[in-house]
Amino acid sequence: MDCYLSWVSSSFCTTAGGKGRLRINNLFHSLLSFLFDNRCSVCGEELEQDDVLFCKGCLEALARNNLQLEQTDELEFIIPLAPFDDVREAIHFLKYSGWKRLGRKLGVALGEKLSRVDFLREFDILLPVPLHKTRKRERGFNQSLIISEGVSKTLGIPVAKEIVIRVKNTRSQTQLSEEERGKNVNGAFSVKAPDKITGKNIVIVDDVVTTGSTTKEITKMLKDAGARRVGVACIGRPKNKGEIL
Repeated sequence: MDCYLSWVSSSFCTTAGGKGRLRINNLFHSLLSFLFDNRCSVCGEELEQDDVLFCKGCLEALARNNLQLEQTDELEFIIPLAPFDDVREAIHFLKYSGWKRLGRKLGVALGEKLSRVDFLREFDILLPVPLHKTRKRERGFNQSLIISEGVSKTLGIPVAKEIVIRVKNTRSQTQLSEEERGKNVNGAFSVKAPDKITGKNIVIVDDVVTTGSTTKEITKMLKDAGARRVGVACIGRPKNKGEIL
């Protein structure tokens, strides 16, 4: 299915350039997926009208499954919704096909998982990892903000927009080594509203945390600006990271 979609969309877009190619590719991928793949990506059951990629039961199961809690020197916690391989396709559709409703549903499920952790009640704001204005203009939205809105709907913790901005349009981290990722995001962010950070407990929200280079860079800036405690919640994280609760 994915191979077919890639072939059709790339063939259709050979005459388009730059942003036009990206938008047409995304539109075709979304349309063909809707027409030919209207089944749950986990159990194969036919999706109901309000479902997106996951049926209601499988999405609820993601929120109920084992809670993976990791702590680092920089972060009080990293908590993912699921192992990355389980949500790889969902993240791809959210980021590159513009399935924002799927992002909100994943955010709600992540919020339900986070609600099982008592100390999350002590956190004040959700901070979506910011996109550079150029990347946001090309994509049309920030997927981390969409996810944060779903988490906020479940937990009641407000989303803080624009208190940290991305000032450097970094390369994609996907093909970079851990060392290269660290260099890539060095100096990429700037604190815009330090008065809204001082003394606060902050949850950084992202789609995927792999090496953690991006969240480490943001955490350093938050701590320098006076944040008390910082943790991370994300949709996908590699397996076997941290304690299973």
